[in-house]
Amino acid sequence: EQKRLVRLIEDRDYAAEGIAQLDEQVARAILMNADEEYMVDILDRMELDDVTDVVESFPEELRQRVIHQLEETDEAMMGLLDWPSDTAGGLMNPDVFTMVQTATCGESIAALQGREDLELIHYLYCVDATGRLVGVTNLRALLTHAPSTPLVKIMSQDVIQVTPETDQEEVARYVERYDLLAVPV
Repeated sequence: EQKRLVRLIEDRDYAAEGIAQLDEQVARAILMNADEEYMVDILDRMELDDVTDVVESFPEELRQRVIHQLEETDEAMMGLLDWPSDTAGGLMNPDVFTMVQTATCGESIAALQGREDLELIHYLYCVDATGRLVGVTNLRALLTHAPSTPLVKIMSQDVIQVTPETDQEEVARYVERYDLLAVPV
């Protein structure tokens, strides 16, 4: 029934969004029964972390063919496929909102407004000039401070983070214990 329902959805963006919400095995079954052109088109419309969840369960030959055809085939996808699906590395979404810690709230808000590609934004991650994570702030703090306020003044430097090898259960414990919406990997 799910397979028939997906086929009835003419808007492929909507179909991709729906498939991404399904259990990985159901999504895999739906896509495996589709022609390869449809499969690649749907996967191209999904968020990178959702694509890797589905594609990693494909048979090796099909996985390589599909990855080669995807527009988003890049280091980020290959990096996600390197990690077991039950680890922070396998669950992470590489599309996060970062700004250099010396940027202002106003600059950050302007940059955020130009990032329609981000699926979910819970935090702004502050980085140093080399791209290393040095702090985090939530969107409320960003919006309630004067536009001229530097991020370094409002960011928390006590960042809870995990490594890509961290088991998903441990990540869940951090989320629950510290009431987090996301955890940097």
